[in-house]
Amino acid sequence: MIGFGLSQALALISVCSCANPTIHGESLGDSVDDIGIFVSDVSTDPGKESAGCSLSTGMDTLPACCDLAPARCLPQDLIPEGLQGELAECPQGGSCVPDAVLLSMKEHGTYTPRTCTSIGDAPGGCVSVCVPRVGALMALLPQDVCTDTERCAPCIDPLTNEETGVCSGTVECPDAEPEPPDADTECPDMGNILSLPTCCDTGPARCLSMDIVPPGLQSQVATCDDGSACVPEEVLLSLDQEGEYSPTVCASLGGADGRCVSTCIPRVAQYASFLPQDVCASHERCTPCIDPLTNEDTGICGASIQCDALADKTPPGPPPEPVDPCENPPTQPIPVPPGLTPCCAGAHCLPKVAVPEENHAMLAGCDNGTGLCVPDSMIATGGLIPPATCISVSGTEGRCLSTCIPAVAEKEGYLPQDICALDERCTPCCDPFTGESTGACDQRCDDGPPDGECGAPIFPECCGGTAHCVDKSLVPTEKQKNVKKCKGDHKDKVCVPDEMQDPNFKGSPCMAYPVFGDAYVGVCLSDCLKIPFKITMVQANCNNGYICVKCFGPFGGPTGAPGCPG
Repeated sequence: MIGFGLSQALALISVCSCANPTIHGESLGDSVDDIGIFVSDVSTDPGKESAGCSLSTGMDTLPACCDLAPARCLPQDLIPEGLQGELAECPQGGSCVPDAVLLSMKEHGTYTPRTCTSIGDAPGGCVSVCVPRVGALMALLPQDVCTDTERCAPCIDPLTNEETGVCSGTVECPDAEPEPPDADTECPDMGNILSLPTCCDTGPARCLSMDIVPPGLQSQVATCDDGSACVPEEVLLSLDQEGEYSPTVCASLGGADGRCVSTCIPRVAQYASFLPQDVCASHERCTPCIDPLTNEDTGICGASIQCDALADKTPPGPPPEPVDPCENPPTQPIPVPPGLTPCCAGAHCLPKVAVPEENHAMLAGCDNGTGLCVPDSMIATGGLIPPATCISVSGTEGRCLSTCIPAVAEKEGYLPQDICALDERCTPCCDPFTGESTGACDQRCDDGPPDGECGAPIFPECCGGTAHCVDKSLVPTEKQKNVKKCKGDHKDKVCVPDEMQDPNFKGSPCMAYPVFGDAYVGVCLSDCLKIPFKITMVQANCNNGYICVKCFGPFGGPTGAPGCPG
């Protein structure tokens, strides 16, 4: 219930199946899609009295179901579809519906949450604490003008910037019959619109009675002092003059396709400081068609608003062709949205819902597990431009990846920087030890490894399969004397035991009692290593293929064997 990305929060323009409201007896036309858990298609004719819901039994006979507030178990088939996923389940079946919802729907046939001020003075709606996701945040959400058994849930989630659905409109009875639209409604009369009071400091807009504004649009516009809706004037002017309204095409973040939307729309005003103006009017900002963080359609570039008279006569056009976002990547870096928490040098914490599922496994968690630590370089490209190609281990192809990615940080000391930034390392497309893909070249919009897929490993096995022949450059100079050279075609490489690829490797302790010489303490190391005075050491309690290497030399000094004290 509580969640957002720059996507749906900025979706203002698309066609819905709501009954058409009227302004001074004239049709305003279709408006935005109804989004959220408190929405369904309802009649918006202020002159029509709503019919109450027909419950299968009286409310007083329904079993109570919530310890925090009045609520009752209602059979599932009587619950509006938009509410079904948000309510607690009753043990005997059905869902636990707050009394306030039941009473309103029984008497009026609809339910709309009361408007209130939520976290950080953001607009919100009063929701019962019997709704599980509100009850879980009861201590954090303010009460404001809500009853003691309600909390003011924000219209926009302050953590994820997603629309919560609380302010998206009205719930209607599942058995209520839809109100048929008027046969020949016309566009608003310009004279009537100009007589309406102005309502916005950042651009031209007019106050319209909230009762005659579609529920979906109600959640997008600001509220006037008298409770009416503040609608941008250009929407009404276009409807009056052209019979429809379509926002102007513009170039948004990173040069991406966008549309001009008035800053009188609160969610556009919220991001006005980093949304470009481009060709838009001074009171508008260019909102992107595709959310640069989630790659989801914002809805701003969808169908236009049309008057019913025009919509009835104009046949629907063909569906838009699917757009491959990889073919239209940002032409300029996308700035990091304000308010994100830094989680690593050159990375910020994004909510998981704003990160493509395929990238979750490669990123570190943050914000107590609710987010993922995304490198700023990925945010800047929206994930639509592959990382720079570079030369990695043994001259193989790789990609420049941030050291904020755990797998890269783990191998940072062994991966070359090449042309990458200081906080990046050139990660190979294919694992040199296994020949399998590392995932570095499998990200969205990347063509992948040079040959289309990975093949045989470039580091062959040695020492009976317990070690690999690797480039000398991957072994610290002072350690090269402890490893053997490989043979044949790989004599330019050295044979390193697999467990010693871990820079933090430590041999397991052992205690040896040689036939000749004194007992000694040591650590179990691979028999593939070049071990000084190896003839004086034995296997002891080590596994086959290992030898108990002394921790102290013949003169009492430490040998430096990994895992030994000192």
